Amino acid sequence: MLHVIRRYSVMLVTGNMVAIDKRGNRSKKTFDRLQAKDSCNYMLNISRIFGGKASYYGCAMAFKRELKEVILTFPKYMESYDTWIAMAANLLKSNVHLEYTVLEHRLHGNNVTKSHRKLGKRLHSRILFARALGELSIRIIRYRIIQGGE
Repeated sequence: MLHVIRRYSVMLVTGNMVAIDKRGNRSKKTFDRLQAKDSCNYMLNISRIFGGKASYYGCAMAFKRELKEVILTFPKYMESYDTWIAMAANLLKSNVHLEYTVLEHRLHGNNVTKSHRKLGKRLHSRILFARALGELSIRIIRYRIIQGGE
């Protein structure tokens, strides 16, 4: 991941993960896989985040220190810091997807999941997403001004 960050001069690299059971076998649970060809489709990536169809997981990410200037501090209203980071990198047009698996995620009875939320909670999440998008856009404008308009 560090090699990719340096080679492509991007702020974020994200790989894929697979679910495994307690024996280490691949689980039937699947995660939407990121595709390398979509790395530069920034608006598509953001819309997939909005629709819950983008698999950006912090445990499968690496980012440059400079990205912290945009993403920190995390707003208290954010439900997922992973998507906050992914949205920031996509808004900055500084993102690479790795198609290969970088993490095996062991599933067990105590895993936390939001896959079966009620409609009201899902709608509330979309409102928070819009709020986050606006806030990140303002932060990125400020970041670019500080960086000298780059």
